[in-house]
Amino acid sequence: MKISLLPVALAGVVVLRLGVAHAQGQPGPIVPPAPVKGVIVGSSHFPESFAASNGLALMPGPNAASTDDGMRYDLPAQLTKLAADTGRPDAAFLHAIPNGLSAQGRPAAWIAFRFPERTMAFVRFHSNMRGNVMQVNAAMAAVPGLFHGGGNDTTAGTEDMRAMFTQGRKLDGPWCYVIDPQASHARLEDRE
Repeated sequence: MKISLLPVALAGVVVLRLGVAHAQGQPGPIVPPAPVKGVIVGSSHFPESFAASNGLALMPGPNAASTDDGMRYDLPAQLTKLAADTGRPDAAFLHAIPNGLSAQGRPAAWIAFRFPERTMAFVRFHSNMRGNVMQVNAAMAAVPGLFHGGGNDTTAGTEDMRAMFTQGRKLDGPWCYVIDPQASHARLEDRE
């Protein structure tokens, strides 16, 4: 794997983009200068400017189309790899904010379920578990969660997110459920 460091100026902060070659041509992780407060996992739909201005690294998440769908994603191992790839040993100990648009919302939820002690918060944006349903436990419910859907989203719908949200709130989870009544299945960048 070839890694190249390319400086990217964002909101007055220089961020190092690792040009790691991926099968789909996706960029590699982005790690801002120290101190790094956490890492956003599944960053393809997350604004780099927000991450840079808040001291957060960006890292691609699990492939939603894979057979494990995030259920076997090893967050600690991925953070150790991030530390090695970037030369930043502190990255191995970061806490994550898994987030996902559409199908990527499934892995985001599974990371929060499997690694609540390493998860600061998680985001499901216009997503549906597509039958890959989990029973929310108290540890996952303690992780702040944001569920954002569209009232006109015929691709993902809202029922699945509402059901998971309801489970978490019954366990007193600090979860927020937001529906934009006019939104269809839109990209986060299009909704800013």
